[in-house]
Amino acid sequence: MKFALTLLIAFMSLGFSTHASPLQDGQETNGGDPYAAEFLFVVDSTLKQLPQRLPLENEAAIQREVLENARNAVLVASMEVLTLDGREVAAVNQPLTIPPRIVVSRSAWKSLDIKQKRLLVLHELLPIAGIYDDHYKNSLRLWQLLP
Repeated sequence: MKFALTLLIAFMSLGFSTHASPLQDGQETNGGDPYAAEFLFVVDSTLKQLPQRLPLENEAAIQREVLENARNAVLVASMEVLTLDGREVAAVNQPLTIPPRIVVSRSAWKSLDIKQKRLLVLHELLPIAGIYDDHYKNSLRLWQLLP
């Protein structure tokens, strides 16, 4: 038994050392933030369920790729409680920062069901992609396309 375990450990060490490559410039992550990770998971699963052509208000449309590119560019973080202009909000997007950011309220996120989370991620991602979403007009159009 010890021999088999030793052999397995040696094999795993060999496999990892020959197949793993170090990052040249490091890797920035969300610091183990499970709320940011879940937000991005909901973004990814929501985008996968949308059609390639996305209708917006005023007869406009974009390709889904525009939102996928915004998702890849955005940095997501969370705070326990998030306020804007003195009132509590579920999230805030900052499309003009470098990189663009979305900050999510943990307390608000916990209270949302999956449908509400999908609507919120669309609403926060659209401005990152350069698309105006006043009063959820465009995010609601996209949300209604989801199964």
